[in-house]
Amino acid sequence: MSGSNDFVFSPYGTNSLETDYLTIIIAAILILIAFAFTKLAFWLIRKRNDSIHIQFSEKLCYVLLTIIGLIVTFDSSGATKTLLQGTAILTAIVGFAAQDSIKDIISGFLISMYRPFNTGDRIELESGISGVVEQLTLGHVILRDYGGMRILVPNSRINTMYVKNYSVNNGVCSIHLTFPVSYNSDVQKVKEVIQQAIVSSSYTLPAVSKNGEHRYSDVLFLEMADSALLFKTCIYYQANGATALEVRDDVTSKVWDALAENGIEIPYNYLNVVMKEGKQA
Repeated sequence: MSGSNDFVFSPYGTNSLETDYLTIIIAAILILIAFAFTKLAFWLIRKRNDSIHIQFSEKLCYVLLTIIGLIVTFDSSGATKTLLQGTAILTAIVGFAAQDSIKDIISGFLISMYRPFNTGDRIELESGISGVVEQLTLGHVILRDYGGMRILVPNSRINTMYVKNYSVNNGVCSIHLTFPVSYNSDVQKVKEVIQQAIVSSSYTLPAVSKNGEHRYSDVLFLEMADSALLFKTCIYYQANGATALEVRDDVTSKVWDALAENGIEIPYNYLNVVMKEGKQA
């Protein structure tokens, strides 16, 4: 029987609307407080250790807090069941579309746990991309290349690649350099000038010889090329310090200046063009 005095049962009581609003407000305040404490806690932790494990854990905590906050809010307001029923298809579609994102999150978790590299490490990927690790997010590893550009590599991609970590320890790296001089140069003087220039670089290090002695590599005269005498040597530098390009630039610049100051000619190719007048008719 219908009429103006019909009784409608509400599972949340007569004041359900006010209760829902109050619950949502309280839940939002609690979530904001949790976010603030989490932010403060990780700020204090990062002052001592800013490894990729800490970075990833912080971002994961924020995501989990958001999810928990939404679940608690909807559950407290009695809307969880209705929400889930109304968005079941949408959830399936979003879940299917977010497969790559889920892979990146899982891969990021594995990277943060096994730590094949850390913030500040210089790495080179199998694809040829190289740079310094700046940050690990839920979706990407952020690298800074030698030109200062930021490169974002998906976690799922980098987790399946071979990675060269040049900073895995505090060892020493080396590069080989070749310096050409003219044929009329004094060989012994060239060796001494190049050696002194290498020693004057703030990047270079003495190597350890077989008998345990620390000394710089010898400058060797190894080849008489078509238009120059070629001197070669090996440069050692700290693995977790300057890059190979920075070391090469500094040493080559100092050798160039030293050779010029000592009057040692650096040969270069040039072309003589001979013009002939045409025959008169």
